[in-house]
Amino acid sequence: MTMTSSAPADRRYLFCLSRRAAFLSLLALVVLIVMAFLTRAAWLAALGRWLVMSDALRAADAIIVLGGGSGEREVWAARLYGEGMAPLIITNGERVRVPGETRTFAEISASQLERLGVPADAIRMLPETTSTRDEAVASRKLLAALGARSAIVVSDPYHMRRAALTFNLVYQASGIAILYSPCPTAWFDARRWWRTERAFLAVTGEYQKLLFYLLNGWLF
Repeated sequence: MTMTSSAPADRRYLFCLSRRAAFLSLLALVVLIVMAFLTRAAWLAALGRWLVMSDALRAADAIIVLGGGSGEREVWAARLYGEGMAPLIITNGERVRVPGETRTFAEISASQLERLGVPADAIRMLPETTSTRDEAVASRKLLAALGARSAIVVSDPYHMRRAALTFNLVYQASGIAILYSPCPTAWFDARRWWRTERAFLAVTGEYQKLLFYLLNGWLF
């Protein structure tokens, strides 16, 4: 008596298994996408809130205003200065890339601070800085030269997490304590950032920069 090969049946069985596995994988992916969509408000808000951080403030030797923003950083820094939180403000930022504008962000920031009542001799400028990491490195050198032992970093709320990770790494073993104080902003709500274009671009751009900093070893 001859035996027939079971190879075709085995192939059909394996094919059915692979189709079933593919179907289940696709179904699981669809379920995950649906769940992500239905719970988007919760996890999107969590992504926004993670970017925001602040410290309980105490008097320091300087306030560091990070470059950029639309004026809220200077308003907040001037308020902290007026409350006696620090006797010195450091401004940052390279030349503004706008036709007809020859000043740096650091100079524009200093001018605004003066209009807000901060004396010119209480301001130091770092006009060569081009990034948050540059600002951390340059400000550490300046504060060390001044003999400062503490500083308050001011920036927009969505920028504070990257700023803190960057400054903490640069300032480690410096003996200079850094505190973080986000400026109040009317346009940014970490709980609903995806609802306005400006906030959406700010948050998504910040996560891109976090990835860039992470890949270059500038966070840890």
